[in-house]
Amino acid sequence: MLIRRTLAAGFIALFFVGFLVCSAAHAQPQGLEGQQIVKVSVTDEGQLALLRQLDATHVDFEIWSDYAGIGQVEVRVTPGTRPLLEANGLKYTVHIPDLQVHVDRLYAGPRDQDFFNTHRTYAEHLQFMNDLVAARPDLAEMVNLGTSVLGRGLWAIRITGPGEDKPGLMYHGAQHGSEPTGAMVVTYIANHLITNYDTDPDVTALVDNVVWYLLPIMNPDGHETYTRHNANNVDLNRNWDGPGSGQDPTGGPFPFSEPETAAMRDFFLSHPNVTMHLDYHGYVPWIMWPWGHTPDHCEDHATFHFVGSGVRSSVYAEGGGWYQIGSVWEVAYPVYGGSVDYTYGVLDLWAFAFEVNSSDLPDICQDFLPGSLFLASWLSDCNSNGLADMEERLCNDCNLNGVLDDCDIDEGASADISPVNGIPDECDQADCNGNGNADWLDIDTGFSEDCNENGVPDECDLATGMDGDCRTLDCNTNGVPDECDIASGSSEDCTGNRIPDECEPDCNDNGIADSCDIASSVSEDCNGNSVPDECDITSGYSLDCDWTGVPDECEFADCNENCIPDDQDVAEGASVDEDGNGLPDECQRVYVDMNGMGHNKGSSWRTAFTKLEDGLAAANPGDQIWVAEGEYRPGDSGADPSAAFHLSGDLALYGGFAGWEDSVDQRDPGAHPTILSGDLLGDDGPGFVNYEDNVFHVVTAFDTTAGAVLDGFIIQGGNARNAATTDGEFGGGLYVGQGQLAVRHCAFVANKATTGGGAAVRDGDLVVANSSFVGNTADLGGGLYSSSSSNLIVESSLFSGNTAVIGGALRNFGDTTIAGTTFSHNSASISAGGVYAGGSTAITVNSCILWGNTDEAGSDESAQIEASSVNVNYSCIQGLTGALAGIGNIGLDPQFVDPDGSDDVFGTEDDDARLPFASPCVNTGDPDFVPSVSTKDLDHHARVLCDRVDMGAFEAGIGDQTCDGVIDLADYAAWPGCLTGPGNGPVAAGCEAYDFDGDEDVDLSDFVEWVNAFE
Repeated sequence: MLIRRTLAAGFIALFFVGFLVCSAAHAQPQGLEGQQIVKVSVTDEGQLALLRQLDATHVDFEIWSDYAGIGQVEVRVTPGTRPLLEANGLKYTVHIPDLQVHVDRLYAGPRDQDFFNTHRTYAEHLQFMNDLVAARPDLAEMVNLGTSVLGRGLWAIRITGPGEDKPGLMYHGAQHGSEPTGAMVVTYIANHLITNYDTDPDVTALVDNVVWYLLPIMNPDGHETYTRHNANNVDLNRNWDGPGSGQDPTGGPFPFSEPETAAMRDFFLSHPNVTMHLDYHGYVPWIMWPWGHTPDHCEDHATFHFVGSGVRSSVYAEGGGWYQIGSVWEVAYPVYGGSVDYTYGVLDLWAFAFEVNSSDLPDICQDFLPGSLFLASWLSDCNSNGLADMEERLCNDCNLNGVLDDCDIDEGASADISPVNGIPDECDQADCNGNGNADWLDIDTGFSEDCNENGVPDECDLATGMDGDCRTLDCNTNGVPDECDIASGSSEDCTGNRIPDECEPDCNDNGIADSCDIASSVSEDCNGNSVPDECDITSGYSLDCDWTGVPDECEFADCNENCIPDDQDVAEGASVDEDGNGLPDECQRVYVDMNGMGHNKGSSWRTAFTKLEDGLAAANPGDQIWVAEGEYRPGDSGADPSAAFHLSGDLALYGGFAGWEDSVDQRDPGAHPTILSGDLLGDDGPGFVNYEDNVFHVVTAFDTTAGAVLDGFIIQGGNARNAATTDGEFGGGLYVGQGQLAVRHCAFVANKATTGGGAAVRDGDLVVANSSFVGNTADLGGGLYSSSSSNLIVESSLFSGNTAVIGGALRNFGDTTIAGTTFSHNSASISAGGVYAGGSTAITVNSCILWGNTDEAGSDESAQIEASSVNVNYSCIQGLTGALAGIGNIGLDPQFVDPDGSDDVFGTEDDDARLPFASPCVNTGDPDFVPSVSTKDLDHHARVLCDRVDMGAFEAGIGDQTCDGVIDLADYAAWPGCLTGPGNGPVAAGCEAYDFDGDEDVDLSDFVEWVNAFE
């Protein structure tokens, strides 16, 4: 009898048949008092190398993170080794304050009841399995695969029914001793198989037809001391051989150097019938398969994905939540020398790694039981054709019962009587077209065609809307599958791509696909865009000013599309070429408009690229990229989260255009919002809901030079929580890896990261002006982070409602100057809700407001700004004590207009930190204040009104030309002398308070705004 795979929902019924372990010794891990798990903030490769050196030379200093890289790295320390962090300048936060308390909670359940209601020791697992064997010696036996470093046995339970020559599997847990949940799941599976063998026919089939090797604890020494590594301080899941092995320093001196991994190797080599391997870990919700050593997909990725999806669905159906699925590299991080890469890459086994979420026991065991049994059901080759059942499932399971069709018939579970065609009768009796006749009868009588001879009427094949080897499409809607049109000769396929030519683009309507026109020289394609030249001209993609039938760009350079060669434009003075590169200056622009005509040349608004990535790729050094309003996402929808908008060199990226402007000054970013979003699937919600699939960084800047600009964008939805790469945890909205960048008139909203939620600069110079950071979050620097090798200038900007562990608004290590900036109601769970300056940072704060920021101690002065060396002058600091020194500082409430906005929520875009005329921060900033990077406040008003700058990001004096604190008739008197616009700038001296819209002139639109303010 073959394996039955119709796994009933009753899988999770649990019986103990008297095998409780009341007599087993309970000796949970002890001696962990005072040990802690800390998260170390690693900012560069030097710190990472130092951390690894400490790990290698101190037994009580252990890296716990699966992947140690730049960013947050979890480390186990003792009272004796924790000072090593401070001594080596490594910053950290405490994640688990007392490891013994944590372990005690894991093992705290009552031990005289359900075995699976609490975590169990090595001895308890061993006793439980021995009891299972004693109860059913006909089904089970104990097998010792080897011993650990300290001599503990690697005991597995072998379970199978009568018969020989059966496929086998190996499920093991606790390869990392600090992840005991995997051990509980493996033991749970063993118990379920033994206790349900006689009562559940599905379990009977699984036990009779598969040899089960279940090893709960592969690292018994680490399990008993609650340490990740084995007793030799080696990470066993970096100690296997195979592709990519030997590259991780935690993996021991050479592959299989450890007795535990060597024992596993010997087991697999001596049991060639074992064709499936499942390695259970216990940390985060992931279902994974090879490869771990490379981002490339393995040969069987599609099958792994199909089966992994089934496991995920079963876990979700049990209430276990939604698990990420994919290769180890793409879901988790690079793993060199991992178990699944060896068993798949060297031994050709089906290999999975499950990271089971550490939820309450026994729930997690119940959640994973159906999926674990589901996997086992695919082991056999039921039709003996040399292919594992899982390889044929996609096209050979018409009734979707998890059993191959021919095996259903051979097994007697399905009949194949009328007609005898190798298809179960229940599928033959299917009536997919609903005409009252079985599909096979429709085909036999000629009522329906079956041109691809797959036993399904063509009209039903087409109705599925699927493509691939098992289904087909009908692009020409003639009722015949495309593949049959081509095979019969009724359609040509000149490209050989299995698409009828009539369905390919044919812009000149000659009945031949454009690609074939070009290939056969029927049409020319001088610009190489795969479109015949005559169609380029007809569509307006290309100009043909001289009516030669050849696109102008193929005859002469005319970047501004004025039908005059560029060199003639410059020679005649019609265009300026200040940099002497032979191009008119107006041509050093690339246009992007997502709602444009789709010509995708980027040389004008008419031919704008519709994707920003295309504009960036087409830009040359020194170019400006102008981007029209809309929401732009890096990559295609659902693409790789490592996608980003990449800046390099001296590119200047400008947003906020309507799509007609010929000057940067004509744009209005407020009226035409240009959004750069990391929300690939468009499903983000408040509170960072559905951010798991967002990009790591929305914008990145590497090797940027003086002149690089990011100006006029809303940047949102970044999620830099990717510990798999050196840079993956820095800067959710913007990550400046190295170089120089000026950020102006940008809003960083609702981005997330380990370090620098809104933005992070790690190596270079960053200037931020007239920008806002609202509602971002991170461990370090919720709004903005700056490393020790960076220089930071922030001016006329706002930080509101950002959150972090340290430095809710800003966490900086490098030299920093902050001027005319407001930090309002940011928060940190530990230190400095406002600004936290670390190390020997030289930080200067001038004419700023830091108010309403909180940390674990409250909202005192240190919650606003915490720094070892700081120069603060003419600023408003909540809880001001005088300890900051400096001059002109005050501790009075700035009286923000509405700091949490109309929605009463801090950290949203309606937060209003403007100042009323009566605020003590008005006209009390630095009397000698000189803007260094912007002459405007955050509202685009003049930065200095009434002869003295206000504290914070906003000037309160707009409209008050007489500077008496009110907008009244006295201010009206000066209007006639100031009204010079439109277009007649600059603003006359003394009239700056009338330029409401900040466009450098005073016109009637400003007067309307003044009247509204007066009323």
